[in-house]
Amino acid sequence: MRTYFNLFLTLTTSLCLAQTTTVSTGGSITIQSTSSWSTSDLSVSGGSVVINSDATNSGTLIATGTGSTSSGGTIAYNRYLDDTDYHIISSPVEGQAVTTFVNNDDNTLATSGTLVGVGKYDNANAKGSRWEWYDTASSFADVNFNTGEGYAIRRTFPGTLSFEGGYPTIETGEVKVTLSTEANRHFWYMVGNPFTAYIPASSTNQSTNTLLSHNIDLLDEAFAALYFFDGEFWTPVNSTTDTFIAPGQAFAVRMVDNNPYEFRIPQSFQEHRTETENFYKETGLLSKLTLYTTDGDRLARTVVIYTDNGTEALDPGYDAGTFEGGQALTLDTKLIDPIGTQNPNFSIQVLSNMHYEKQVIPLAINSTVDKEISFSYEAENLPSYLDVYLEDRLNKKFYNLSERSASFTFSQEEIQTNRFFIHTNSAIPEDDSEGDFQDSSADIAFDFHKLQDKTLYFEGIDQNEPLRIIVYNISGLKVLESSIPISAENNEIKLPATLAQGVYIAIVQRKDGQITTKKIIIQ
Repeated sequence: MRTYFNLFLTLTTSLCLAQTTTVSTGGSITIQSTSSWSTSDLSVSGGSVVINSDATNSGTLIATGTGSTSSGGTIAYNRYLDDTDYHIISSPVEGQAVTTFVNNDDNTLATSGTLVGVGKYDNANAKGSRWEWYDTASSFADVNFNTGEGYAIRRTFPGTLSFEGGYPTIETGEVKVTLSTEANRHFWYMVGNPFTAYIPASSTNQSTNTLLSHNIDLLDEAFAALYFFDGEFWTPVNSTTDTFIAPGQAFAVRMVDNNPYEFRIPQSFQEHRTETENFYKETGLLSKLTLYTTDGDRLARTVVIYTDNGTEALDPGYDAGTFEGGQALTLDTKLIDPIGTQNPNFSIQVLSNMHYEKQVIPLAINSTVDKEISFSYEAENLPSYLDVYLEDRLNKKFYNLSERSASFTFSQEEIQTNRFFIHTNSAIPEDDSEGDFQDSSADIAFDFHKLQDKTLYFEGIDQNEPLRIIVYNISGLKVLESSIPISAENNEIKLPATLAQGVYIAIVQRKDGQITTKKIIIQ
């Protein structure tokens, strides 16, 4: 069956056409953010297809066979961004001219002098100079956005980025992105979703086909993940999560070496999805320990996941090394058993869920000298009998983070990799008879949670007590700091109405120093 359109059609639901769809001159199809369109072959001959997205959903178009544009026909994708952070973006269409994109006033790109908020990553450049920015006073590296390549793009306020072009070139059922460099040591690249549909990035099910599993043999085994930028930090996504890549979303990968490789993105991987938030879609439920450190202005974090098959050595596709972004405050782990492999800093480390008390995890910390930092954690689905202890081998002390946070001020000599370790134990990891164990008399019944949207409820406080409350966004930037008196009668506080929807980290400090850390979601 061949379906012709020479009229205007706005699609607000899902539609599946078994064979060829032709949009001829004068015809137009608009696919709204919650809608989808499926066809075998797509021919846009003189007409147009427009696909929209918003803060929570992305419209999708899938052609399982051939896709083409001719006679001035176009496919346009309006990629919504809900903040003013830098995003790593790939064009969902082929042939979008960079200069035309920059000169489109509706894109409202950030500027600084002659520089515009569109950047290309060149890994052959020296550290600190790898992003090359569009300059109105000179030429840009690319005439068109390369298909399947990621670029850093920033708007001046939330809104849409408009891409217009054609269907991506398919070779033997795949979009193939060639990756090569003259660099001898820096093998990072920016790759992106070239399609107008979702792509599965990773899965906890080893039998599921994903972009990671399809290309994992090309990646450095210590960095076998796709790295997504959230505006401040690079978050690795690997086989510990079920994740999907939205149209227009891009990510970083680290290859084995500087040989030319083809990163392959199969056309058959395209999916329609209805999501509750855009960009970096993650599902899944695992036993997880998220460690935090803060210096009062910034927040850093690292993740330990416990599974049936995790080991103390390198687990390619599960452990994920850290993308070094030059942050002033970082927190990572090191492998417990690095013998026979490289041992970079890790953003994600996967360990066994059968040996919690035997696994002692080394930490790697980077902090500003002479500035106090504190450690806390959040546990998900860990056995309730376990406490989390921070070991300081320099001072031969243990701190029970389950009862209160631990704070330190470092001199230059004291910032070292082999100083701090994490234990998960049901009792004190070492004999404290010599006074090495740092206990706390704080009331461990103290807790807080979100009672309703933008309202925090506190329990475990009998008398009036001032609480210091700090809220960070998911990028680690502080968005709120306040000291508020709380009592048994007055045990609720309202968060600012100006907080945008999203995920936040709330840290509450009591007057005795006890710190409680929780993730909250504002809808």
